[in-house]
Amino acid sequence: MRRAARLAIAVALVATARPLAAQRLAWDVSAGVGAMPDAFSARCGAGGRSSGGGFLLGVAGRWRLPPLVVLEADLSTGISTFAKGCDAVLRARATPLGDGRVAEREFVGYAVETRDPAFWAASLRAGVETPEGAPRRVPLLRATAGAGLVRNAAKPQLEPLVVLAGGVGTRGRGARVMLEGEWTYFRADARERLTVVRPATATTPRSVESTSEGAIRLPQGWTVARLRVEFPIGARRR
Repeated sequence: MRRAARLAIAVALVATARPLAAQRLAWDVSAGVGAMPDAFSARCGAGGRSSGGGFLLGVAGRWRLPPLVVLEADLSTGISTFAKGCDAVLRARATPLGDGRVAEREFVGYAVETRDPAFWAASLRAGVETPEGAPRRVPLLRATAGAGLVRNAAKPQLEPLVVLAGGVGTRGRGARVMLEGEWTYFRADARERLTVVRPATATTPRSVESTSEGAIRLPQGWTVARLRVEFPIGARRR
């Protein structure tokens, strides 16, 4: 009886410590929710990084290079569905010009052609994850970084982006599930009003010398939590 119990315990320990199968090629579908870009919204915008919340849907391909390197190609589409209202006051930034004059820079708005809440993004990523030889009790941990392109549904111009992501999920053969956080950064076209003034003094009132508008580039991005479901491609190794 004791021998049988010891054998059963030994078998259980070996099974627990046995490395899980590696899914060298896989694909996944994902859905996420989080903060969407302010530039890609129908609101007026106020220079902020986020217009509120929205949804992100995606599909990705994955190639694992043992023991822990992972390469990904991701294609996603997003939409801002519950944006904040427009700010009533646009803050101006004053810059002294050195001759008694001051340049007041005021954000006007994002380019009209970006005012569409739908967008898509494509990126290539590389990172590391839990090695295939790790014991069963160790979860799947992954961190990736990459670059790609993003475009708004109403604007044909492609903008370069960078992306960072990290998550924790399940391992094993067959379908895997991962909860992942993703941060993306890019720059968008906007308009700025430049007003050159002479501030009021004890003897003279404030005077405006010139006013003009010009194009500027502002940082944008989205931060989302994604749920990924991965499926293996082809044979699975033992």
